[in-house]
Order: sequence, then C-alpha cells, then structure tokens
Amino acid sequence: MVISHRGNDIYGYKENTKQAIISTLRSSYVSGVECDIRLTKDNKLVLNHSFIHNNKIIKYNKARTLKLITLNNLLKSIKTKKLIIIEIKDNDKKIIDILYKIIKKYKHLNIIIHTIYYELALSFKNKYPKCKIGLIILNIINSNKDISKLDFVSLHYKVDKKYAKETFIWTVNNKKDIKKYYLQKINIITDKPYILAFT
Repeated sequence: MVISHRGNDIYGYKENTKQAIISTLRSSYVSGVECDIRLTKDNKLVLNHSFIHNNKIIKYNKARTLKLITLNNLLKSIKTKKLIIIEIKDNDKKIIDILYKIIKKYKHLNIIIHTIYYELALSFKNKYPKCKIGLIILNIINSNKDISKLDFVSLHYKVDKKYAKETFIWTVNNKKDIKKYYLQKINIITDKPYILAFT
C-alpha cells in the first residue's frame, strides 16, 4: 500500500490542501493519503502540519481568519474508498470528540487515525473502540510503549523493530526503498508516490 504523505505527489500543489489531496487520490498508483489536523480557537479542525500558519498560532485563531481548509470540508469532497489517514498534531483530548463527530458523518469513507501522543491515542481508542487508531513511533519516541490496545503503528523508516500490528513506514522518499517496500508489499507513506508511475 502506497500512501501519499500530506497529499504530496507529482502535481505540485501545496501539501495538506484540498487540491493536493483530491488530485493524489485520483492517481492509480496511490492507495490513500495522509493529512495533518490541528484545532483552532473556535474548535474547528483544519489541515496544517505546523502549529503556525501565516505567522498566526492556529490554536489562538478562528478557522475563518486562518483560511485553511477544514477537515469536514475536505471529507465532503472525497468520493473514493481509498485509505484516509488523519494525523492528530495537537496533544489536546478535546480533539477526540470533535474529530469523532466529524468522521462519523463519513462512514462510507475508509478513515483511520494516528498520532505521536500515546495517551491521546489510548484515550481515543477507549472512548471510541470502533475507530481504528494507531501510534506514530520513532527510535526515541514511543518505541517502548504498550500498543496492545491500538490497531496499527506508523514507524519512522529508521526504526529497526517489528511489531505484530499492521505497519506503515514513513517517510520513505528514496527511489530504491520505495520500489523495495512496494515489491515486498509493505505499507509506506511517501512524498514521492509518483515514482511508482515510472517503474
């Protein structure tokens, strides 16, 4: 499975935008897309990697002033069964109910959620056990956590450890590695899914 990281692909659109995500989901070589969400002052979930946008701290500003696409508006536009991985970027448990309220409106979509925040992941899974929740793992972050109650892991490509869970390797951008993992049928998250179109 090849997942486009933040909607990055050959099209040149800015990452974590509606244009990037919809375009890459139309690519035959892409199995899904990963995007980042953050919470605004007025409790909207918007797409952005950084906690700052245009010199404004997202959590201290309302969604309309930030001019970022909301998760709800993005999901409205998706008409595919391809995988949508949502990364929770803020360590705020208030997000759990807000996010669940949004995704339950889109049960026809194939949505899973991951985060680097262990306690947040567990809390989400405990409250909404039917949701598929994963933990992001790096060599020095979360590598020794008990993941038995979670559904999958997202491993940084330098983590040399195997887990008895569905696994996504990120961010795999080396051409040789992309081909290798693809042939081995290992799930990858990449900024360069288009490499597979030319192999």
